[in-house]
Amino acid sequence: MTNSNLHLRNETRAISFLFFSLNIKDMHIRKKFIIGIIILCRIYCRIGTSGYIPLHKEDIDGKGLKIRLGGSLSPVGPSFSEKLNLMYAKRYFSSEMDAKYGLNVYAIDDMQRLTDSRRKFSHDDVYSLEILSKYCENPVYIRGYHQTITYLFPSSRGNISIYTSRKDSFMRFIQSEHVNEHSINILASLFLLAEGVDIPLKVENTGTDKVLVLKEIITGKEKFSLSMRAMCRVKQSDKTMKDDNLIQERAVSVINFFIDNKTNPDIREGGIYAEPKTYEEFKTGKFLCNSRWLIQYYIFEYMDSEDSMVELAKTVYSMLKECIEQKKNEKSEESNNEVKYLESIVNKCFVRSNDDLSKNWRMRALDVLYGKNLLSDTFPFMAIHNFALYQSVPCYNRKEKSFNSSILYNNYSEVELLYLFFYLAYDPEKKEYTTQHMGNVSPDLKRFFTKYKKPSDTITHEMHNAWSKVVSDLDNENIIYLDPTRNKLALCILNTLYVVAEITGRYSKEKKTLNEFSTLLEKGENLRDLIEKVKVYAERLFRSLTKEFSLPIQTLSLLSNNEGSSNIGNYQSSSKKTVKKEITVNISEISREEIDFHDYLFLNGKLSIIHNYPGYYKITIDLYHVPQCMAIKNTFCKHIHLNNSKKSAIVDIIRCINTETDNSLSDYIIKHKLEQVLSNNSIKKKNKDSHSENMRIANNNNISYPIDKFFLYNSIELENNLLNSIYHIRNCLLGHPLEKTNPWARTISNMIGNLPLFEWNTIVDMFSTSMYLGGLYKNCTKEIDIPDKIIDKDGYLENELYKYTVYLKESNSTNGYVELTKAYLAVGDVMGQFFPFFLERGMTRDHTKFLSVLTLKGTTIEYLDEIAKFIDSLDKESSKYNNLEPSNDVWIIWLKMAFKSDSFVSIIGKIFDKITIDDAFLDRNKEKLKYPEKTNDELFSLFERFSILHKKMVESVKSLIKEKPEYSEIFYYIVKRYY
Repeated sequence: MTNSNLHLRNETRAISFLFFSLNIKDMHIRKKFIIGIIILCRIYCRIGTSGYIPLHKEDIDGKGLKIRLGGSLSPVGPSFSEKLNLMYAKRYFSSEMDAKYGLNVYAIDDMQRLTDSRRKFSHDDVYSLEILSKYCENPVYIRGYHQTITYLFPSSRGNISIYTSRKDSFMRFIQSEHVNEHSINILASLFLLAEGVDIPLKVENTGTDKVLVLKEIITGKEKFSLSMRAMCRVKQSDKTMKDDNLIQERAVSVINFFIDNKTNPDIREGGIYAEPKTYEEFKTGKFLCNSRWLIQYYIFEYMDSEDSMVELAKTVYSMLKECIEQKKNEKSEESNNEVKYLESIVNKCFVRSNDDLSKNWRMRALDVLYGKNLLSDTFPFMAIHNFALYQSVPCYNRKEKSFNSSILYNNYSEVELLYLFFYLAYDPEKKEYTTQHMGNVSPDLKRFFTKYKKPSDTITHEMHNAWSKVVSDLDNENIIYLDPTRNKLALCILNTLYVVAEITGRYSKEKKTLNEFSTLLEKGENLRDLIEKVKVYAERLFRSLTKEFSLPIQTLSLLSNNEGSSNIGNYQSSSKKTVKKEITVNISEISREEIDFHDYLFLNGKLSIIHNYPGYYKITIDLYHVPQCMAIKNTFCKHIHLNNSKKSAIVDIIRCINTETDNSLSDYIIKHKLEQVLSNNSIKKKNKDSHSENMRIANNNNISYPIDKFFLYNSIELENNLLNSIYHIRNCLLGHPLEKTNPWARTISNMIGNLPLFEWNTIVDMFSTSMYLGGLYKNCTKEIDIPDKIIDKDGYLENELYKYTVYLKESNSTNGYVELTKAYLAVGDVMGQFFPFFLERGMTRDHTKFLSVLTLKGTTIEYLDEIAKFIDSLDKESSKYNNLEPSNDVWIIWLKMAFKSDSFVSIIGKIFDKITIDDAFLDRNKEKLKYPEKTNDELFSLFERFSILHKKMVESVKSLIKEKPEYSEIFYYIVKRYY
């Protein structure tokens, strides 16, 4: 089945036709070693890790003061927070967040489905105080905190980003022309306010305007007074666009949050959300609601150079010095205490001597986990895990050679092209970018890679603007832009090829071929033929644009054995035997989409460039051309594989952390990341055993398990397998009331909203499960409308039974068993035969565990009776319950299960009492008997042979059927049918 989108209304809504007849599959060839790099991801607009050592050597005060490695101003801690996806989890999954999404599925006929998926990231909000006050201790602070997260990280494409093109944002304000020069002072003030320092920063109302004022700490003299308006282009009632100077209310809210909470006891030492003093405190995850952690992470994302970070550090130090001087002049006991507190902040941020940083265990941790590997010289961005999905950039006018900062747009497609050209332009021998091998490229493209020829893991705002000069407002009329200014490239495969051909000087020769593709797309007659032609063309194009290169077999052998970084010291490039790279292209996940903008047709899907060294390894670069694409990662960098040397190094680093007497939050974050890496490479993890601190099905009170702690222990799962995380959480909460306003219900809802609901497979995997159809997610979703009959009956019972038995093995919750069983039965249809199927296909140990938990180890049938009554309550007039096994027959199945263990001797009489053998029963089961002709003696002998290990049960049954003839009839029926 292939997704063919009929109509795309905007960037976050997709209406798709799903055809069952077309099946175009991704034809990847598996080699020894496969790496996936997915482009349309995240570019770092921050200091790269290569700059960390020089940064911490910079002199801050002219007297040898340095930024403390791992301190509050060091990027090391936020860097590891980013590796753990902590802000990602807080922004998208926190129970305080109200994610905006919806899904409708319409059945057109037996072969087609129409899906309408909506995910509006920029509309995400925070739940009301009324809801939050039911579950948290300080709802006002918590609501403000999470509201501030949404404003600082608007993240309009499913990744974590501080950039947005919306007309009202903190970023628009801080990057406005009249504010930009003061941005360091503003961020330094927010940083110190979060530390509890009394910085004279204030938002003042002046008539209809709002002004941000910062005063000198000692003199009280005004340092700056900035209007909180910013110029932006606004759509008018007549649909024309007009520049307007709007108050940036979200920036006002962010700044006021830090001002209002500078003395909040909940985030100060000893408070509920305080920075942890011990690792045990850290593991609660409560620090994730501390404004210090929030602003430190924001600064990490915002700063794009060592110089800007040093300037911030100098500003912070200068402000702290002034505060200390001011308090010393007051000469009171209270001011003396405040001086001590301010000096403690100085010590947290700065140090007089950073010794040999390369030997510091914090830098060792970075090197062990994310250090250079053998692929770094082949692919310069291999060390980057989180590529930027976009940045908000101003529109570029090619004729005037100028930017218009009042019109901002998110440069998704432009970023994809930038990373494509990082790949195409890289010369592995010179280890730099060049366009010499490409031929007669555009002057702007040549100029860009002449200026930025050295690979870096830092991409600055300046580079974004320089790249806009390469790809924006091109004269080629066949290149589609979504903005009337001919900015914001349309994201589709043919558009990408048009742009590549244009800026590499190939368009004049390729025009006929490219136009033929557009004609075939408009006709829409043979999509398969079009895809094949585009694939052949793209393969030829990309081959012509890359530099020929070979790798030594010795290097390839190390790579194929997954020793890329650990053996780099032993690597010798003198080997004469080499393997030449090969490039192929594949196109998959195809859709043909129409957009309202001038009725353009788009060919969307995944275009994969396969960089292959035959027999050894390949790297697949996936360019996603889908408007709903989520943030995607460099999978090679993310999945850290450990050899013995790395494991030993990690154990040693953890030992160093444990011996520290005054660990910082950054130290605990690093330790946690190291422990997670060890855990993920352990035998337990391979056996899918969860960490002892994690939320587990076997735990008794999961409803009270801290959500932020869950984020700490499930960072990889939340990023790479969100659907399984949803399944796991819901299983853990079985047996607990889950109201719509419950924090876990809200978190599950947010997780569902962040699934790729535009993909049919995701829809099936999430919404065709018995847990969903049985109502266990009814309080955990919003605006979901799907027809009941989306079940694929083939293999459905087997899959659902497997999930059921997994839960049986891990849980001892009687209420959980009851709730899950009811949900399975409520689905109806094929699930009506669940218990006969469970008896037939389930293992004896599963039957015994099922009864043991539901009968409280053979002491009561109360919970079995509850399930039986639930079966009786289902609407038998409904066609979906035509296959439902009657409760009387289910009691027989349970009795058969009970015969398998002596543990249930005391309850089998009670189960016998629940069963009736009447004409109706015999009539509906007459074709199901295995031994209709056997005598009772023969049947009992058969029972004894199968129950040789359960002598107490045999004696008990023998006694019961002698005492009560009605039991005898039931017993012999069971043996005739099930033995």
